[in-house]
Amino acid sequence: MDSLDLTLQEVLASVPGGRLLHAEGPLLHAEENGPYSEMVFDSRKIVPGCIFLCIKGERSDAHDFIPDAIRMGARLIIGQDESKLWNHAREHTNQFFIVSDPLVALSRIATFYRRKFQIPVIGLTGSSGKTTTKDLMASILSYAGPALVTEGTLNNHWGVPQMVMRLKSKHRAAVFEMGTSGFGEIQALASICQPDIGFITTIGASHLQNLKDEQGVLRAKRELFDWIIEHGTDRVLIFNLDCPYLAKLYEEFLALKQKTLQIFTLTQRKVFADVRLVSKRSLGMEHRYGWEYEFATPWGAVKGRLPLPGSHNLANAMAATTMVLASGIASVQDVAQGLDNPKISKLRSNLFRAQSGAVIYDDSYNSNPTSVTALFEAARTIRTNSQAGVSKMVAVVGDMLELGPESGEFHREMGRRAALDGVDVLLATGKFAREWVDGYRQEKGASPHGAALDFATQDDLMQALKEEVKSKPSETLILIKGSRGAKMDQIVDKIKN
Repeated sequence: MDSLDLTLQEVLASVPGGRLLHAEGPLLHAEENGPYSEMVFDSRKIVPGCIFLCIKGERSDAHDFIPDAIRMGARLIIGQDESKLWNHAREHTNQFFIVSDPLVALSRIATFYRRKFQIPVIGLTGSSGKTTTKDLMASILSYAGPALVTEGTLNNHWGVPQMVMRLKSKHRAAVFEMGTSGFGEIQALASICQPDIGFITTIGASHLQNLKDEQGVLRAKRELFDWIIEHGTDRVLIFNLDCPYLAKLYEEFLALKQKTLQIFTLTQRKVFADVRLVSKRSLGMEHRYGWEYEFATPWGAVKGRLPLPGSHNLANAMAATTMVLASGIASVQDVAQGLDNPKISKLRSNLFRAQSGAVIYDDSYNSNPTSVTALFEAARTIRTNSQAGVSKMVAVVGDMLELGPESGEFHREMGRRAALDGVDVLLATGKFAREWVDGYRQEKGASPHGAALDFATQDDLMQALKEEVKSKPSETLILIKGSRGAKMDQIVDKIKN
């Protein structure tokens, strides 16, 4: 097993104020001081020689599992509950390290550990599309050599340092996704994972409870670029010129003209950029209504197929292409292979055919106005595709959360957007179901075509959905969208079952 390049002395130096129990023992024996096998946060995943970090959660306290960690071979146990650590330290010779806050200790250890790796490190954030973009990079890098890429939802103050601690000597590059809901968070995450290459997918209405408006979103997201400019070495910034906010930000950073800074741009429009969409052709269900494409890049042309629907996924693919090629470890051939068969995270751009014959477009992982607009535009493209055979579009929608005091109007606007993009039937549930319906009906007016209904429960909605699919199931496209708190993935499960 490729172990952590980390010793006990380095752990102690990373967390000033911590206290090692039995210091007279382990510090005298170099063979006991590392390197450790890995850092573990779940007692069920303990491996011999690891560091076990004890976190107190809402439902459980990892300090209670110290006996399991000792039995399974953990060498260093870090925690904050002094009485529990002392109870075990009196009976065992394992290393016990008391800290005031294990999460802060984790961040400091990870920050120290990251500095040991001289590899290309990519950081990305944005209002939508960052996880899909990250997944596409993982697919491409699987052909270029071992790389560490953010797994699951480990993109916050708890997840990013966890991912940093998974860096090993075998890795040729690393990709860290960074999420935020407030100011200062991206800056803090960047200081831990220390990226040299940065990208912001897009700026839209998200997390407005804390960020207030899209200018606030831009201010929070640009913390990534600001950190790279101030702290990076061989620095690369990548700008999506199709986002007006980022196009304007590009002009600001271009004026810096720093010798150690490279700037690349990308666009799907007919304007100049370093990475451009030369051509595209929509494909059928056998390719998930994706694209045949050609990108022009400074590293050569990239041609192939992308089995993901919607122009927003082409933008994600272009971004992934730019970042991995700018890192220097991937070729255009790696890009084409990786984009041809990507493994996308669950509940994102997932198309499948239900037993009824209807095509389900499951994008239920999260939701905000930017991602909802992208979904409706993708569905419209599918419907106009002659190979799709779609005559009816049904949108099943739940709440978009954390949009602040204007939440109601955002939902009405997306209801109007559904009507404009050709949704035939809108079925809404949740706190803002009525606003979805009101917006749809405002746009449709007295038109006899189209219907919008709101439901108190998902079960009531499911009954209506069954009726809507009955007449022409094989010609029906069902879109499913909502924030995580809306639990729209439960509707997907009901459809599957």
